[in-house]
Amino acid sequence: MIRGSLCAASVPVLGLALALALAVAGEAAAQIRPSAPYRVIESAHFHVTYGEGLEPLARRVVEAAERSHAVLESTLSRAPSGKVDILLVDGVDFSNGFASPFPSNRIVLYARPPVDDEALSYSTDWLELVVSHELTHTFQMDRAGRVGRALRSVFGRMPLIYPMFPSVGTPAWSTEGLAVDVESSYTGQGRGHGSDHEMIVRTAVLAGEPDRMGRLNENSPIWPGGQRAYIYGSLFMAYLSEQYGEDVHGRILDRTASAILPPFLFWDNVAYRAFGTTFDAAYESWLSGLNRQYSAFADSLSASGLTESKRLTDHGRIASDPRVSPDGRRLVYTAEDGKANSSVRTIDSATGDVEQSIRRNGGGVQTWLADGRLLVSQYEFDGPYRILSDLWIVGQDGGRLTNGARLQAPDVSVNGRIVAVQNGGGGAELALVDLRTGETRTITAGGARVLWSFPRWSPDGSRIAASRWTGDGEHAIVVMDTMGASMTTVMSGTELNLAPAWSPDGSYLLFSSDRTGITNLYAADLRSPGSPRLWQVTNVLTGAFGPEVSPDGTTIYFSKYHANGYAIERMPFDPAAWRAPSVARLRAESGVEGEAGEGVVVDSAVSPSVIESNGVRATSGSTDGDEAAAQLDSRPYSPWRTLAPTFWAPVLTSTDATGTFLGASIRGQDIINRHAFRAAAVFDIEGSGRWEGGVSYSNARLGNPVMTVTARRQWSDLGAIQLTETTTGQRLERDDAMSAYATFVLRSWRRSVSLSTGIERQWFHQMLVDQPRFRLLDPEDTQTNLFANLSVVRTQSPPYAISREDGYTFVINVERSLEDESTAFRDSTGVHHENYTEWRSAGAIYKSVDAGGFAHHVIALRGSGFLSTGGGAGLQRLGGATGSYAELLGFGVAGGSRLLPVRGFTPSVLAGTRAWTATAEWRAPIALVGRRPSFSPFFIDRISANAFLDAGDAWCSTEEQLVSQFCRNIELAVTPIVGVGAELAIDFGFAGIFTGRARAGVGVPLRGPQDRARPYLLIGSNF
Repeated sequence: MIRGSLCAASVPVLGLALALALAVAGEAAAQIRPSAPYRVIESAHFHVTYGEGLEPLARRVVEAAERSHAVLESTLSRAPSGKVDILLVDGVDFSNGFASPFPSNRIVLYARPPVDDEALSYSTDWLELVVSHELTHTFQMDRAGRVGRALRSVFGRMPLIYPMFPSVGTPAWSTEGLAVDVESSYTGQGRGHGSDHEMIVRTAVLAGEPDRMGRLNENSPIWPGGQRAYIYGSLFMAYLSEQYGEDVHGRILDRTASAILPPFLFWDNVAYRAFGTTFDAAYESWLSGLNRQYSAFADSLSASGLTESKRLTDHGRIASDPRVSPDGRRLVYTAEDGKANSSVRTIDSATGDVEQSIRRNGGGVQTWLADGRLLVSQYEFDGPYRILSDLWIVGQDGGRLTNGARLQAPDVSVNGRIVAVQNGGGGAELALVDLRTGETRTITAGGARVLWSFPRWSPDGSRIAASRWTGDGEHAIVVMDTMGASMTTVMSGTELNLAPAWSPDGSYLLFSSDRTGITNLYAADLRSPGSPRLWQVTNVLTGAFGPEVSPDGTTIYFSKYHANGYAIERMPFDPAAWRAPSVARLRAESGVEGEAGEGVVVDSAVSPSVIESNGVRATSGSTDGDEAAAQLDSRPYSPWRTLAPTFWAPVLTSTDATGTFLGASIRGQDIINRHAFRAAAVFDIEGSGRWEGGVSYSNARLGNPVMTVTARRQWSDLGAIQLTETTTGQRLERDDAMSAYATFVLRSWRRSVSLSTGIERQWFHQMLVDQPRFRLLDPEDTQTNLFANLSVVRTQSPPYAISREDGYTFVINVERSLEDESTAFRDSTGVHHENYTEWRSAGAIYKSVDAGGFAHHVIALRGSGFLSTGGGAGLQRLGGATGSYAELLGFGVAGGSRLLPVRGFTPSVLAGTRAWTATAEWRAPIALVGRRPSFSPFFIDRISANAFLDAGDAWCSTEEQLVSQFCRNIELAVTPIVGVGAELAIDFGFAGIFTGRARAGVGVPLRGPQDRARPYLLIGSNF
C-alpha cells in the first residue's frame, strides 16, 4: 500500500542547458543537519559519511555498497571513476534516499527503515535494497559517450545534461524502473518481487485504466501520482529483460551514453538501437499481454468466489488505517483525496457520511481515546532540518503529547495505556507512553535487525499484538505481554504479515498478508490448542489491508484497493464464511548468495564484491566481508575533499561601452552542506585591463543562522556626459562591494519564516573612456547599505491544487543606504550617490472554496507596496502582468513588474517613489488532463482559469516631482488605475525535465490613461 512517505529514491532532474547551481534533491537535501557531528569510513570504492550514533548502520552500508558495486560493474556498466560519497543521516521519521551526479557522485540515505511500507518491506535487508537502488542511479547518471567524456576531461563535472551526462533527464520510468528492477534481481526481493506494484498495475489493467506511456515520465497528481515511474517502470523494465535479453538494460545505457541526438528528446532512437523497436510499441505490447494474463486470472479467481463488501468512501487516493469508536457509531481513518491535504476524517460507520475532517501533518495511524478524542501521530519540524513524528491529541483541550520522542502508530488500551513504535538509530522499537505526561519507556530491544510495527492492545489490555521483521526477512505477527516478552508467534513467513487487529472477545487476531501474491485479510484462531489455526477472511482481486473489528463483533472494516486508490469498506464478521488459506506463493531469499526461493528469479552470476582496507580483502557472502568492514577505520568528518570544485564553466558577457568579458566560474559545496562557495572572474578581451568577478562563501556550522560573506566587482555604463560644447565622453562606473549577512529560518510543517539581515560596503569609482584630456572631479564615493528581508509562508498545496490554498504569504524588504560624505562627489549632474531608505512589501491571502471540479476554487487577494525616501530615492515602475517573457509564432508579449503588476496597462505606465497595487482573483479548475499530445514533448497536466481585478498607483513627492521627469504628473494622471480581465493557465511538463505554468490572458483598463485591451502570454505563476 502506498503511503504518504517518500519512495526509496528521488533523483534530481536538471534543466535543458547549463546550470551553475549544484543539483540537490529539493526538500530531501534540507533534511541534512550541517551543524551535527559526522564521521567517515572509507572503503575501496566509497566514502561513507554518517551521523552520530549510526556507526553500526554505516558499516552495513559499506558492506552493501561494495557488494552492489561489484554486481553492477559486472552486469550493467563500467564503474564511475573515483569513489562515491554516501551520506547516512537520521533526521527524519520517514524512509527515503536520493542520488546525484553533481557536483560529484553522491548518495544520501535516511536511516529510518521502511518496516511499515508494503512496497518497500519485502526484503531481508532494507539497506541492501536502497543502496543497490541508489548506486544503480549513480552508475546510470555517470555514464557518457566519447564526446561527453572529452568535454568532462576539459570542464570537469559541469552540470550539462547532454552530452556530458546524457542519462540525466531521460524518462523517470526508465531510470527508476531500471533501479527497482536491479534492486529486485540482485537481492531476490524488493519491489519487483513484492505484491504492491503488481497489484496496482493489475487493478488498473482490469479496470481498463492503465497509465499510458505519455504519463509515466511526468509528475501528474493523477493516481498513483509520483509513484507511477517506480511501479510501471520497474515492471516494464523487467518485461524488456524477459523479451529482449537480460543484457537489455546495459544496451539501453550504452545507447543512451553514445546517443548522437539528445536522448531526452529522441528517446525512441535509443530503443531502436538497443532492441529494434520503440519504447511505445514495446509498452503497448506489454499492456496487451497483461490484459490477456489478468483477464484469465480474474476469471479463475472469480470462480472461487470473491468477497463482497460495502464501500464507505469513494474519494480515491488514500483511505487507510480505519478505527472504530468505542460506541461503534463512528469510524476514523487517514484520508487524502487530492483536493485537500492529508486529514483525520471521521465518518458514520454505517453510511459513510462525513462528520468531520481535520488536517494532519502527513499520514499515519490514529486511535480513539475513551473520552471520544483522537490520538494521532504526525510530523513536525525539530529545528530547520529534522522532521520527527510525535503523538498529538485531537479534540477539546487537545494538543501535543510528546516532543521529539519519534513515535508513530499509537494504540490505546482499555485502561488508557499507549503503545507506539519508536524510531531512531535505524531501529523501530515498541514503547509504552504515559497518556498524562507523555513519558516514554521502550519495551523491546531489537536494534536494527529486529524491527516492529503496527502494535495493537488486546481488548482486556493484557497483551500486545504487533508485526515483527527480522534480519532473515521474516515478517511475523507476534503476541506479547505488556513487558515486551514474546508469548506467541501467530503467523510467520517471508511474505508481508502486517497490521494485526483483535476481535472484541480476544478469540481471533486478524491481519493482512500477501502470502499468495495478493494481499488479503486473514484470521488466527487463538483458541486453537498449540499453534493458532489460520483462516483466510477475504478473497479479492486487488488487495485488502488494515482490518478493524467493530466493538460488537459484527463487522470488519478494512482498506481495499481500487483503480483510483484505496477505499474504506465493511463486511460481516462471520467466521463460518471464512475459508482455508490458499497455498503461499511469495518466498524471499537473498540474491547475493545462492538460488532464490519459489517465485523469485535471481541473477546467479554475481561477482564477489571487495572491501579493502590496509591490505585486508574479503568477498561478499561470507563473514570475512563483515570482518573487513569492521576493521575499516572511522575518522572525523572533514569537508575539504567534497568542498573542492569539480568543474569550471566558461562565462562570456558583452556590452557596447564596458567591453567584452571572457572568464570562468566555479562552485563547490561539501556533502553535508556545511560550507558552500562560488567564484567567477571575467576579463575584458579588448585589452582595457578591466575585469569583473565575485566570490561568495556560506557557512552553516551553526545550523541556524547560515552566515554568508561576498565580494564583487562590476562595471556599469552611466551614459554620455557633455565635456565641452562639441565633445562628449562615455562615463563608466566601477562598483566594488563586500557584504556579510545572516539568514535565520524558523520552520514548522505548516509555516516557514525566513529572516536575512546584513551589511554591505560599496566603493564607487567613475572614469571617462578614451578621453585622456579630461578627468572627473572627485570621482570616488563610498556607501554603506544595511538591509533586512523577512518572508513568511503559511499555505497549503494539495496534489490537485491549481493555486496555493487556505493561508497567507508575506514578504518585506528594507534597505538603508548611508553615503560617506567625506568621499561624495559632485559634477554637473549633482551628487550621484546619496542616502536613501527603501521599503518593499507584498502579502497575499488564499481561501479555498469547494464549488465543484477536480480541485478547489480559490479566492486570492494580494497587496503590495513600495516606498523610497531620501536624496537618493529610487523610482519603481508599475503596470503589466507578472511572469517571464514568452513568444508565440515569433511574436512576444513582455511581462511587467513582479512587485507592482496592474494588468491591462503597459509595464511602465506609472512610476514613482511611492506605489501600491491590489489584486483580487477567483481561480477555478477546468480540467485535469494528464496527457501528452501525440508526437509532442509537452505534457498537459492541469487547466485552470481566473477572473481578476487589479488596481494601483505610483507617485512622487512634490520635491521629487520637480527633479524627475519619470514621475507621473499628479495633475494629469487619472489614478488609481484599474484593470479587469481573465486568463487561462496550463500546467505543463516538457520531456519530463521541467514543469511550468503558461498563462494566456487579456487585461482591460477600466480607469486610467490607456483605452485598449492588452493580451499577454507568460510563463510562471502570478502570485
